[in-house]
Amino acid sequence: MKINHALLFVVLLIIQSCSAFSDNKVNITKAEIERQIMDQAKGNLQLLSFEKTNGKEVQNEDYQYEQEFKAKVLVKNDCMWLVGSPTLAIYSHPFHTSEYQENSFDGVDINGNRVKSISNVKAGENIDFNGVAYLEKTENGWQVLKVELEPKQQ
Repeated sequence: MKINHALLFVVLLIIQSCSAFSDNKVNITKAEIERQIMDQAKGNLQLLSFEKTNGKEVQNEDYQYEQEFKAKVLVKNDCMWLVGSPTLAIYSHPFHTSEYQENSFDGVDINGNRVKSISNVKAGENIDFNGVAYLEKTENGWQVLKVELEPKQQ
């Protein structure tokens, strides 16, 4: 049986193109998380790993794709990190950190509101968490609209 090399090449090219489009959303989400860490964490956090765990297209007026992921962050300096808080302010700033406060269970979110869901984290800790990124398709490609985080239970 003779294989048409040109046909095989075209099939492989199509398969590679499809996987490249799929990986594009993953790369965009990872890059957005790295950007948010850089902008919000004040040098206190560093993304160590990122892995997509699920994704689905949705018909929603605000976004078209939900991407679930798991990630690991290294704490570079002692700090307080607001992670998993239900307030909308936190969702728009999921990697916001503030100064470490010894024996403190209260803290202040990005808008100056006192919150109880802050935890002190120490330099050298690795924090695992799950998250969901909400994306929309624009003329220039996929764009992350919002990232929500949920710390893994220890």
